[in-house]
Amino acid sequence: MNDLATSPGLADRLARLEARVAIMELLARYGRALDEWNEDDMRALIAADVVARHDAVAPPFTGVETLINVMRALRPKVQAVQHFITNAHVEPGPDGDHAVARAFVFAVHDTGVAQGGKLLQAGGAYRMEV
Repeated sequence: MNDLATSPGLADRLARLEARVAIMELLARYGRALDEWNEDDMRALIAADVVARHDAVAPPFTGVETLINVMRALRPKVQAVQHFITNAHVEPGPDGDHAVARAFVFAVHDTGVAQGGKLLQAGGAYRMEV
């Protein structure tokens, strides 16, 4: 009988699976950092030289501090936000140390519905190099 613990390639397959799970967790933590307006988590999760594209509302910009400043500018206008990140897929790179994570995002922004504001909806796609 073949013992799974000594199965050829098991350690490599397990390492790849753990990496995929960690990347999926990264996507979830990113959405939560945005939803909770958590600047420290954003700095911990996002590369300093990130390039962010929100083509529908702004030209591309570079830098995590710029992203945080954009979020700060939105904060007085948006009481709450929820990001729903779905259909995530991890494409491992050939070296095993890098991957591309792709996912769809749908976000709902509450601009003060209780005071006559609106729920603004937006959707898009994430492509993250990790």
